[in-house]
Amino acid sequence: PITPVRAFHSRVATFPDSGLFTPNSQRVVSVANGRDAQSGAVTTPDAVPPRATAVTFNATVANTSGRGHLSVVPGDTAATDTSTVNWTGANEAIANASLSRLGGDRQLRLIAGPSATFHCIIDITGYYL
Repeated sequence: PITPVRAFHSRVATFPDSGLFTPNSQRVVSVANGRDAQSGAVTTPDAVPPRATAVTFNATVANTSGRGHLSVVPGDTAATDTSTVNWTGANEAIANASLSRLGGDRQLRLIAGPSATFHCIIDITGYYL
């Protein structure tokens, strides 16, 4: 376990790959560094060290437009039949803790379900070597 760090926040324009998730969209995001929640600036370089093989995290969705789901998988995984966070309506904010193997250079793939827009936050809470 580590002191939690923010690795991704789609509502903050200065985070890499920020912006609203649309139905069926995907993003591969780095979880290597901890970032300032407001500015997106790197505050904890290598919060997840290069030799890490998996991470524990909290995935939060916010500003949902309707029922939907988010899947979080290794960055080198193209598709999945599983979900990490599910919600049932508009204007929800909901989180779930999970873990995933890492792909690529400490990357996770965020996969939006087919029916709603939303924003996403990923906070890293630990890693495996």
